[in-house]
Amino acid sequence: MAELNVENIAEEIRKGRAITQDATTAAIAKIEEDRKEKLTLAAKREILDSEFTQKLALLKLQRNRAEEVPTKEKLKTMTTIATELKAGSLTVETVKEKREAAEKEFNKAYNAIVEEYEQLENQLRNQYNNYRW
Repeated sequence: MAELNVENIAEEIRKGRAITQDATTAAIAKIEEDRKEKLTLAAKREILDSEFTQKLALLKLQRNRAEEVPTKEKLKTMTTIATELKAGSLTVETVKEKREAAEKEFNKAYNAIVEEYEQLENQLRNQYNNYRW
C-alpha cells in the first residue's frame, strides 16, 4: 500500500471499494452455505413435524382403542339391565341403582384413560417443543 497523500487519496478509496476475485469467490461460497443451511433447517422442521404428527396420530388411535374397553363394558351392562327390565325381573329402584353403578364405573375407567393419554400427549408435545421449529 502506498503512502497516503493529497494526490492519491481518491485512487486509494476507489481501490478499497473494488470487488476482488477472492471476495466474489468467498461471497458465492457464503451464499451457497446460507442456502444449504436454510434447506437443512427446512428439512429438519419437516422431519420433526412429520414424526410428531405420526406419533400423535398413533397415540390417538391407541387412546380410542383403550376407550373401547369401558365403553363395551358399559354397553354390555346396559344391555343386561334392559333385558332384565323387559323380563320384568327388576324394580325401578334397582334399574336406577344398576345404571348409576355402571355409569360410575364407566366414568372412573374412562377418566383414567383420558388422564393417562393426556399425560402422554403432553410428554410428546414437550419432547418436540424442545426443537426450534
